[in-house]
Amino acid sequence: MPITTVGSLFEKEFFDVLMTLKKGQVWMSNFELGVDNNQFCPPMIRLATPIFHGDGTRAGVLIINIWGKRIGEIINNAMPKDKGYSFIFEKNLLDPQRHGIYLSHPDAGLCFLNQTNKGRLFFADYPDGAELIAREREVIQDPSSGNLIAYAYYSPYTSKQRGWYIVTTAYGDKVLEPVIKQKQVMITVSGITFLIVAIAAVLLSRTLTKPITLLSKGAREIGEGNLDHKIAVSSGDEIGKLAKSFNAMSTALKKSIEGKLDAEMRACQAEKLASIGKLAAGVAHEINNPLGNVISISRLLTQDIHNGKNNMEAIRADIDTIIKEGMRCERIIGGLLNFSREVPLHKSREDINSLIDEVVHGLRYRIEDKKLTVYRDYEKRLPMTYVDKARIEQVFSNIILNSIHATGEGGAIRIASRAHLQGVEVEISDTGSGISKENITQVFDPFFTTKDVGEGTGLGLAISYGIIKKHNGEIILQSEAGKGARCIIILPCDGGGYA
Repeated sequence: MPITTVGSLFEKEFFDVLMTLKKGQVWMSNFELGVDNNQFCPPMIRLATPIFHGDGTRAGVLIINIWGKRIGEIINNAMPKDKGYSFIFEKNLLDPQRHGIYLSHPDAGLCFLNQTNKGRLFFADYPDGAELIAREREVIQDPSSGNLIAYAYYSPYTSKQRGWYIVTTAYGDKVLEPVIKQKQVMITVSGITFLIVAIAAVLLSRTLTKPITLLSKGAREIGEGNLDHKIAVSSGDEIGKLAKSFNAMSTALKKSIEGKLDAEMRACQAEKLASIGKLAAGVAHEINNPLGNVISISRLLTQDIHNGKNNMEAIRADIDTIIKEGMRCERIIGGLLNFSREVPLHKSREDINSLIDEVVHGLRYRIEDKKLTVYRDYEKRLPMTYVDKARIEQVFSNIILNSIHATGEGGAIRIASRAHLQGVEVEISDTGSGISKENITQVFDPFFTTKDVGEGTGLGLAISYGIIKKHNGEIILQSEAGKGARCIIILPCDGGGYA
């Protein structure tokens, strides 16, 4: 997986990029000088990867600092000082200010020209450097100095446009001095020297890059959720200590996440039990009253018949009441079944404005009975929606009925439709009594109602909420006591043209 990279870790972009990293991605900073109170600190590299909870939410970001001091020590000790020297410079075709800067050099003052403005570029010392970086690995002899130069390219960013060249220079007059007088021996030793320098460059490259590669891989494993991964770096230097700290941190992080998941599971179980209890209480409350009426009337009716009272008009009235209360229980149970049952949607391409008009027409007698005014503010050319017509009409009917019930005689209901980024938005508002802050959070709960006994089951909005969610839409209710209510419904469109 490619490593995500940005510019300086001291810029604002550093934090912006960390917040956009996805699971399993690793970000690596430039190799550059640290800054503290406007003073330069030793160079460093920084790795970062996001950490997520078991439910997929972002827990934070794991950041690893690798100090460049150890890298400098390895480079400076790669060759005896009287035989030659080694250095690292950066190839960066994406950032001209960093292209050719020294990252490590025996003369530390040459490094990080882009930050200090006091250094020097590799190309100033090696005019033919452009030809050198055209190849990833080579051993050459500098014709002007006679020095042997071996180099190898490595990119911790897994990029051919951005990486490091690790260079070893051997002084020609030192390594070839014993064989200058003997041509054949000189050729043999030259070959051996070339081989030694090449091997030294390769080994040096591996020595420097392997720990960084292991740390990068470990950060990626942690980011992907593999908290059992351990970094196999056993050296006693700074990188080895960092690996041990990294392994200890991943173990602690695993324990923390497991503890949080356990707590979340227990909380979820408690919430389920509370919901079941609330549902049972709601069913008992709603059915208890009509059943109590049926039982009481049946007992009185039995007594009247036993006592020889044959008032048929009174008997018919009692039977009608029993039937009415029984049908009320049937409606409550039916509403509960519709709420809980998974009935498949039967979708078709529909014009939302037409569906609203059909619902308002069906409720016209209730609207006229309370002398309400209905204002319709439709956007004429709306995208077509792919919905279950009967279900969406049920949603509109439930919400408009609530507005009719809450709005006093002579009040107004406003219905508006408009295009939305996600599809189509419908807004239904009224001038009614509104909903208090205490009740606004419960309006979508089953059996919650502020209506009088017998006027509602408290399932209308709960069913409406479920229908909209099944359509991958949104339903939002906004209200204050005494200031009316506003319900916003957002339904996705199917890209099938306009009404």
